[in-house]
Formats: sequence, structure tokens, C-alpha cells
Amino acid sequence: MTFLKEKLEWFRNQFIDESDEFYDETIDEKFQENNPRLQVGALPARTIRPHELLIAKPNYYSDAKAIVNALHNGMVVIVLLKDVEKVTAARIVDFIGGAVYLLNASMQLLNEEILLVTPPSVSLITDDLNPDDGISRWRNTL
Repeated sequence: MTFLKEKLEWFRNQFIDESDEFYDETIDEKFQENNPRLQVGALPARTIRPHELLIAKPNYYSDAKAIVNALHNGMVVIVLLKDVEKVTAARIVDFIGGAVYLLNASMQLLNEEILLVTPPSVSLITDDLNPDDGISRWRNTL
């Protein structure tokens, strides 16, 4: 038996350096328990990031596709229809309205020239006042 112990000691001295010390496993286990990155839990459905806002000034009906793509990517879109012909503006609003329905988003006409389009991840809360009442009173005071 001593012969085996001597050979084992010789083997350790030959192949195991003093710097190759064994470490205590309990320290690593405690670290893993306290490390929040290693804990298993629910992950968010999508990356949480601040919402981005796009202010779009479409000139043509074909510009509506870029607005819908931005909405599909989770952006809040304000559409300014001031310089657009009424027929083209109606087509743009109709196209965006169809996309809003398909994406389960929301759309609100703030006045005759401004449209607010929000993705489903954004909740839109309005007050009880008629939005046109406040704007028309404000315009009359100027």
C-alpha cells in the first residue's frame, strides 16, 4: 500500500504544478446562485426599449408603405397631411387604416391634417374633451 502512495505522490509531483491548486466548489456554487444572469426566469417577449417616434410628411400615395413599415417595426407615427391633396390624403389614411386593423394597432385623427398611429404595444389614453374644441378656440385667439 505504501508503494502505491509513493507512486501516486511521484505522479502528482510530476504532472501537477503547485499553481494548479484545486479550488473549493462551494464558492462557485454560491456565486452562481447569487448571479442574476444565471438565474432562470421569464424573458420579455421583445426587447424593452424606448419607443421611437416618426413624423411622416407623405407627398404621394406610395409613401404610405414606409409609414406602415415603421408601424410594423413598433414605432409611433405622426402623419402630417397638410400639403397633400385631399383625394391622396384619403387614400393614404385608408391604406394606413387597413394596416392598423391587421396589426391590431390604433389610429386617431388629431385634426384634419394630423394623424396619430400607434403600435399595439403603446396604449393611447385620451381625455373627455373634444380635441377639436380646444384647437379651434386656440386658433381663434391668435
